Amino acid sequence: MKVWITRTEPGASRLADKLRCCGFTALVNPVLGIEKLPLEPTRSTETACVRIVLSEHAVWAVGGVAPELGFLAIGRNTAKALQDRGLAPVSVPPSEDSSGIIHWLESHLPKPAHAPVVLYTGVDGTQQVEDYLRAKGIEYRRENAYRRVRLPLAQAIGDVDVIIASSGEALEPIRTYLQTAGLTLDIPLLVPSRRVLAAAQAAGFSQVILTNGASPEAVLQALGEFNQP
Repeated sequence: MKVWITRTEPGASRLADKLRCCGFTALVNPVLGIEKLPLEPTRSTETACVRIVLSEHAVWAVGGVAPELGFLAIGRNTAKALQDRGLAPVSVPPSEDSSGIIHWLESHLPKPAHAPVVLYTGVDGTQQVEDYLRAKGIEYRRENAYRRVRLPLAQAIGDVDVIIASSGEALEPIRTYLQTAGLTLDIPLLVPSRRVLAAAQAAGFSQVILTNGASPEAVLQALGEFNQP
C-alpha cells in the first residue's frame, strides 16, 4: 500500500519510518511548511498557572517563569521537545488532542486560577481550547508562534492508495494537486480530528477516515483496519 504523507516535518519523516517498518510504502511530500513568527516581548518575570503547548512547532517560543502546574503538551512528541529544552514538569493528557487538553484543565486547574493560562500555538491553530477558556471566564494569553505556509511538491505523487493529512490548511493544496494530476477526491484520506474531518468532507473528499489522534500508532491502527480484506 502506497501512502502519501502530507503533514509537516519533522513529523512526516518520523511517521514514514514507522510505516516503512510495518511494510507500507511511505511517500514523504509535505504540502505545508512552518514559518516562525516574531513574538511580542514578554516579561521574564511573567507568571502563569500552566503553559499549554498545542504543537511541537510552538515549543521554541515557550519561556517565562516556570508555571505553577508545569507545562501541558498536546502529545508525546511535543512533550519530548519541551523536555529536550530542559522544561519540566511536562504533562500529556491521555487523549492527545484538544479534548484531552480540556479534560486535563477541568481536573487540574484551580478554581479560580491564581495566574493566567498561556497558550502556544499557530496562527490557524484549533480554537477549541481557547473557546473553552473564554466560556469559563479563565484568564489566558495566546502566543502565535508560527504559521503554516504552502510548499511546492518536491516530487510527483503518482497513484497513491491513502493520503494522510494533519490539518485543515493542508486540504486545499492536496485537492489542487489531485485535480491537476487528473486524480479524483475518492482516495481515502486519514485525518486526526473531527474538525479536519468536517472540513475535508466540505471540500469534497468522499472517503475521509478519522484516526484516534495524529500519533503513528493511531495512523497504523487505521491503516491496518482499512487494509483488512
